[in-house]
Amino acid sequence: MFQILDDSSELALNQMMKIPCFFSFFIALSLSACVSVELPKNQVNPSKSLKFTPPVSPFREVSIPDVQSSWKSSVTSNIITLQSDCSPSGDISLESMESEAKSAFDRATTKTTQDFLFLERRARRSLVQGEMDGVPLSMEIFVLKKNGCRYSMTFSGRTIETEMKIFDQFINGLEIP
Repeated sequence: MFQILDDSSELALNQMMKIPCFFSFFIALSLSACVSVELPKNQVNPSKSLKFTPPVSPFREVSIPDVQSSWKSSVTSNIITLQSDCSPSGDISLESMESEAKSAFDRATTKTTQDFLFLERRARRSLVQGEMDGVPLSMEIFVLKKNGCRYSMTFSGRTIETEMKIFDQFINGLEIP
């Protein structure tokens, strides 16, 4: 299903329901419903050394409260988010970071999970399917810890397969010294 962002979608984007959890994530739903999850503002300390190249067209930057960086596809309404946190809040496993992202879905099912080395650190990438407000969605989750910071990237929507190469390029362009 293809959608162009219109005034009603923009209004819905500004009236997101918030679910508290460790990382901020945003998931686009078809047409106008959306959700984000957020941390209390005083607990997040974004990485100052993270460098990245924004996703290419048809993605364009969107502002989502309490999300470090996010982009929305003008073709599919899929969303890419990036969140980093370097606060000294204890060691959190990659599995826990993944679970936090997954908690945004009802009936979440992990379809694939892969652990591998990325930038000389263990990373985890998973494909999760579930529902939000009865709408079936998919989310690709990529989590990494490096030098005391936690990094989480998500790619979510109804048709993420069609733009997966763009998400892959985004991840491969990350620079974390």
